[in-house]
Amino acid sequence: MRWGPPDDPVFAILRRDGVELMLQKVIPGVGEPRSATRAGGGWDVYVRVNDAEAARQAVLSWIPDVGRIETRVYTDVGSSS
Repeated sequence: MRWGPPDDPVFAILRRDGVELMLQKVIPGVGEPRSATRAGGGWDVYVRVNDAEAARQAVLSWIPDVGRIETRVYTDVGSSS
């Protein structure tokens, strides 16, 4: 699925094999990107998986040195700084 003009979509969802990617174009002046780092432009990406370790194992066949899964807690969610 995608939203926005066909030649310039602003949001898309891709699904396959238990993995979902949600992509949102960052448009200056419209709103802050909702990323862990304050990106200046481009796309925000949200990844949702049913089984993170199974997804990691599947990626290992293409990228042998993929890192371990890390859990991070973001305490500044919603802050304006």
